Amino acid sequence: MTVAEAINRDSRNIQKAKTFMEYVAEFDDREFMSALFAFLERPKRREVFAAVRNNETIVKCLELTGRALL
Repeated sequence: MTVAEAINRDSRNIQKAKTFMEYVAEFDDREFMSALFAFLERPKRREVFAAVRNNETIVKCLELTGRALL
């Protein structure tokens, strides 16, 4: 939840979180990805996805987590 809180406070934290999200995605931790997006404010969800949409590892994990997140 701390990652989501940091992003909700300031969008500049998305770039910092992107590295962590890639690490989590490599381990296919769908539960974390689901929780992260659940705790993000709706406008921030769009910003996060826009920032990671070119990262195949993260996008694949998000797709496996559920298309509702995208």
